[in-house]
Order: sequence, then structure tokens, then C-alpha cells
Amino acid sequence: MTINDYYGNKKGTTFLQIFTEPDDGSEKVIHRSLENAEAYDTWHLSYYFKEVLEYKMLMDRSHLDFSDLIRNEKNLLLYLLLSCDSELNSIMELGSSLYEMIDGFEVIQKYIRDNNAPLPILDISSFLYKGIELSQMLQLTSKVIHPTYKIKLYDNAEAFQDRADLLYDRSVTNYAYETVDELVDFVNRGKVGLLNTYFSYGDTFQTSRLGKTLTYFSLSEFLEKPNGNFFHLFVFKAPGPYSCHDISKGNAAVEGFFLYDTIELAGKFIDAAQQDQNVAQYFKIKGIELKPAVTLLR
Repeated sequence: MTINDYYGNKKGTTFLQIFTEPDDGSEKVIHRSLENAEAYDTWHLSYYFKEVLEYKMLMDRSHLDFSDLIRNEKNLLLYLLLSCDSELNSIMELGSSLYEMIDGFEVIQKYIRDNNAPLPILDISSFLYKGIELSQMLQLTSKVIHPTYKIKLYDNAEAFQDRADLLYDRSVTNYAYETVDELVDFVNRGKVGLLNTYFSYGDTFQTSRLGKTLTYFSLSEFLEKPNGNFFHLFVFKAPGPYSCHDISKGNAAVEGFFLYDTIELAGKFIDAAQQDQNVAQYFKIKGIELKPAVTLLR
């Protein structure tokens, strides 16, 4: 079933602490300690607000080079997808945090203008930005820091029952859904999707991360069900935790970026990247190619 709270099936307790380890080797002193969803939300508020500030500093520069851009796997790729079809007017991000995607789009456009790059300037303020975000604190912050943008937020995945033109997920599907059918239902609510999702080469299985339930969906079962085409773009293994366990528990899996397409946009997306030599070089370095996801099973 859809997981609509922080933990799902609880696998542990998440802590956020600030503490001192004395130089004399005596016991550490914990000054502040947060647990569970409060720990998770507080850490991510800080992490993503720092990212927003970084975007603001980039916007203040006199000139941006391509090397100055950050999170291209999100901002640049989504911007290119939006540039391929003028009828993509709404975006849904599962796990929208502070909707820092908006600030990322602003930086992409500054790069285009500063370099006369052969990429279109989109009216990013005209888009409807939809987001699924469990944290009320992060929801509020996303609206406060983007007062001129249209943002519609949902409290959990189950609450999102309508549609969006472009779907984006950075492995939050694996926390929000427990079955292939739930993932398929989400994917089929969009015309196009850029998804960083974890799939199993075998059966669907569950593991945990940050004390939360995490699902690896059966790729073979999934590919039988979407309304559109599903492509693997790049990456096979995501960065793991700083210490301890292998999240996939040794199971054969792919933790990559995928493109879902119902409107024959995928080829245009690859072609759009070739318009700018810096973007084309980025695609080459990252190994971004349009490969039917079914080929991963062979």
C-alpha cells in the first residue's frame, strides 16, 4: 500500500544530533537531539535551503559558465524536456522539498542568456508546480521562498489523484510505494517522466534506509504495465550510505535514471542536448543514452 507517513514499516530510529567529542577521549556531550521525522525534516530544510542560497549567489554573478551549474541531472534534464514540447505546462515532483527546482531553472536560464546558448528561454513562471511533500514545514517554506510561482502541494502520495504533464522523482517512489501497481499508477498520471528509481532484476523486495521502508520494484513486472515507453538513460548504482550496509542487500538491481514517454518526446530530448556543445559534452561524460529499459533484462 502507499506509504503516507515518514516510516512506513518502521525499521529503526533516525537521529539528528549536535555533539562534542572531547579531545581527552571522554564521553561525547550531546547538546541537541532530534528524532524521526523531525530529524529528517530539519536536516533536509538546512540542506536544501543551502542549495537555494547557492542558486541565489549564482544569479548574482556577472557571468555563468556551464561549469558553474549544479544538479544538472535534475535542473538541466528537466529544462530540456520542457523545451521539447510547449504543451508541457505542469510539473509534479514526488518529494518536492523546498521546490528548489524553480531556482535551478532560473540559473539554467541565466547560463543561456550569459552565453547566448542555443537553447530556448521558457516562461518558467507560467508552469504549475505540483509537489508531494510529507513535511508541512518544507511545504510552507517552498511557498514562502517562491511567492510569485504557482505551487500546489499534496500531503502524501495517496492524495495525488490528478495528473501532471511532467513527472519527476529522485528515488522517492521507492519510499512512497510498496507495489509495482502503485508505481505504475503514478507513472501513468504523466505524459513524460524523469525518474531516478530503484528496480530489482528479480522480484520486488523491501529493505530500509534512514530507518524507513524502501522498495526495489521488479523491473520485468513493471515494464508490462505503463501506458508509454520506458527508457534507461544513465547510472546503474546510486551512492550508498557513508557506512555500514549495502541497501540492496546483495540483490541484483539497477539504481538509475529513466525516461517515461507517451508523446514521442524522447528522441527530441536527445536531439535538444546536441544544440549546445556544453550540454552535448555533459551527456557524453555522463553516458546519457536512450536505451529501452527492457534491454537491461537481457
